Amino acid sequence: MAPLVLDSEAQPATGGDADAFLRTLYSEHSTSLLAYVGRMVSDQQLAEDVVQETMLRAWRKSATLDPDRGSIGGWLIRVARNIAIDRMRARRCRPPEVDETHTDAATWSVSDHAARTVESVFVSQALQTLSPAHRAVLQQVYFADRTCAEAAVVLGIPVGTVKSRIYYALRQLRVAIEAEQAG
Repeated sequence: MAPLVLDSEAQPATGGDADAFLRTLYSEHSTSLLAYVGRMVSDQQLAEDVVQETMLRAWRKSATLDPDRGSIGGWLIRVARNIAIDRMRARRCRPPEVDETHTDAATWSVSDHAARTVESVFVSQALQTLSPAHRAVLQQVYFADRTCAEAAVVLGIPVGTVKSRIYYALRQLRVAIEAEQAG
């Protein structure tokens, strides 16, 4: 934000005096106002926009702003705070902006889940080829998301048996799936 050129001390008035009044306000308050708004919004560009809008409103109100009626700095802070809050609320209401120059065309397309569906059919058919004991162990460990110890308690068998059944069940499952895919 480029600083305005200082003129002589000006009081609120209309016409050319409003410009001088604004220059004085800007030189006296812009730095502290920018720091205050910058802490609120955590975005330097937005903070500069808010300070500019605040100064524009002060310029429009220069005929009514009078230090004898109250602190002009306090008025500027209050106006800047209100503008910043309005801008932050407006940003939250809108969906997030997307920079289309950095998007990949693949992210916009719907993924094809046919391969995963075919694989699940193969797995389902391969599970049917396992013995009931092997299917029960896989069901408890993989589908019910239990540990080997928990599966052993549920099935009423030793933990070592659960581990060996998982090992042999997965080997049989792999062979069955490869046979289904080849055939």
